[in-house]
Amino acid sequence: MGQFEAEVRLPPGVRAVAAARAELSRVLAGWGVRNAELLHSSALVVTELVANAVRHAGGLQRLVISADYDSITLAVDDLSPTLPRFMPPSEAGGRGLLIVNALSVSCGFLKHAGDGKRVWARLARPTAGDQRSS
Repeated sequence: MGQFEAEVRLPPGVRAVAAARAELSRVLAGWGVRNAELLHSSALVVTELVANAVRHAGGLQRLVISADYDSITLAVDDLSPTLPRFMPPSEAGGRGLLIVNALSVSCGFLKHAGDGKRVWARLARPTAGDQRSS
């Protein structure tokens, strides 16, 4: 697998979450990603990234999905200058970044010039011995 990238525009508000999952599934299937565990983890991560952008950043500009031989990277661009922060799991909605962190090999954020930021997570593609499909 070479380097692939897709930029996805999503509808505003809470509809963005379901749309992001559907687009992620469509894009990864088109790239031949079939590992059930990776697909499930990617869906959970994109749900959390998009939901956080909608809930805490006033919405998002786009979802960027990229893949290479070793990994899949999911990134959400929003217009808020407020940086993401881990909240205690006891707070309502406080588990999102913990889930992203647990499922990814790395994650973080980049501030854009001016307002906005990109929040991203990279998920490792299973090695040949780990391939499972279902």
